[in-house]
Amino acid sequence: MAPEDIRSMTNLAPKTPKPSRKTNARPPAETEASLVPAGRQTVQSVERTFDVLEALAAARQPVAISELSQKLGLHISTVHRLLGTLIERGYARQDEASGRYAIGSRLMELAGGLGEQVDLRQEAHPFLEQLASQVGETANLSVRSGNNLVYIDQVQSARLVRMFTRVGSSAPLYCTGSGKLFLAYSDNFEHDLNRFLLETSLEPRTPATITTPQALREELRRIRERGYSFDNEEMEEGVVCVAAPVFDRDSQLVAAISVSGPIGRMLSTDSSRIIEPLRESAARISRSLGYKLPNL
Repeated sequence: MAPEDIRSMTNLAPKTPKPSRKTNARPPAETEASLVPAGRQTVQSVERTFDVLEALAAARQPVAISELSQKLGLHISTVHRLLGTLIERGYARQDEASGRYAIGSRLMELAGGLGEQVDLRQEAHPFLEQLASQVGETANLSVRSGNNLVYIDQVQSARLVRMFTRVGSSAPLYCTGSGKLFLAYSDNFEHDLNRFLLETSLEPRTPATITTPQALREELRRIRERGYSFDNEEMEEGVVCVAAPVFDRDSQLVAAISVSGPIGRMLSTDSSRIIEPLRESAARISRSLGYKLPNL
């Protein structure tokens, strides 16, 4: 990739009560709960939370809160509170367009990957293999998890170089090629970006990291115009990444694929040799997920 193609993108402790002087004090009576064997003790709110999580997983597609309420036999307000906690922790997500709920990507981060049953990884993996073979560099698949990015699949280059990208690892959105795609393609760009900036400190990971809101805003607009993103040593010195968006049947950005490698190899390569296969692979994965591509 020619240098100009990349470098231009730029308390106090509580008082202990005095012991009683009575010597004939009886120990407190055991409650009914304390007599229950340890293996049988449960917490209702935790049980209900797992019930919601399992119902989301069983649905295999976004589900309305009324459906969850009916299925679980819980009041809608209770389900709403439980979902709020799950969303806050990244275990559930709400589709902005339909208002329906689905499993969140935090589970992927804990498991170190999606697992064989998840359609996205299954659909994308053959294309990642083909892309890595074609360009000779590592190909990655990632999803958003809150204000971070989680890598859920990877096909490594035969010319392996150890990098921060590995299945199950996470990284900030603002300094990764794939992460910036999720910010750039937000449905409500200005509102979502302002909220992100309130919640996130743009701390420098390297000398090349974008650290001001204005510079990030300009970069995101360029990304949306050209349809792909660069990470020019912004997350890790010596590593360059190019990323492209993956959309689903509802035209929602659900993932990003990227090609990453050491700057020496990436800069010495014609940019079109990586960018065009990358964009084509992203388009094919999108099509396999039901996205309607106008020119494919």
